[in-house]
Amino acid sequence: MVSNLLTGQLIRKIRAHDGRINSITCSPDASIIISGSYDATVKVWDGRTRSQDPIQIFKDAKDSISKVMVDVDKKEIFSCSVDGCIRIYDIRKGQVRVDQCCSNDNETTSIIGMCLSHDGACVAASCLNGTIYILERDSGDLLQSYGNNHTAGTYGLDCAITANDETVVSGSEDGNVVLYDLVTGERNQILVGHSKPTCSVAAHPNRESILLSASYDGNAILWSNENDINKWEQ
Repeated sequence: MVSNLLTGQLIRKIRAHDGRINSITCSPDASIIISGSYDATVKVWDGRTRSQDPIQIFKDAKDSISKVMVDVDKKEIFSCSVDGCIRIYDIRKGQVRVDQCCSNDNETTSIIGMCLSHDGACVAASCLNGTIYILERDSGDLLQSYGNNHTAGTYGLDCAITANDETVVSGSEDGNVVLYDLVTGERNQILVGHSKPTCSVAAHPNRESILLSASYDGNAILWSNENDINKWEQ
């Protein structure tokens, strides 16, 4: 459903997928809407018309789509899936590149969350095995991994990268928010505030000192380190 942000009035309702929609995003001007679903498809919609038909459908995934993103400048659509793959669709060239996330024993692991670094050079993938992998965007090469300090395995956990591209943020099933140094992979800090799994995290796009977390406990917490770069507080 598409609603007016100020009035809450329903503008448009699209019967989009055959399964639940796990992720949705749009271009800054809302001219393009992208949805990813449990039905393993990514669909692209024209946000300027009332057509019920998508303008493009991607059916490459072998399992549920967990997240979709768009880079308007480079005309690329990103999707990650429970099948363990990140797919980058280059709209201008009509090409797709597939990168797999594998555990230490070379087994493909399900991807449940994803984000881009703010310089656009890296993609972070949060996986069901409790590890976050950083891949180079252009080559798909593994640059770093983060784990052992957040709990995963049952819920879909999101990840984020702070505006200065120095810290990787992860939710955790024990209710914590865990911060990792992007370069070294070491844990920086654990933020304790939620009583149930913290599945959604977001970093301010311009200020590296602000984070937001949301949990199954029904609460959202705003975190800040305005006074001390190494001390995040509610």
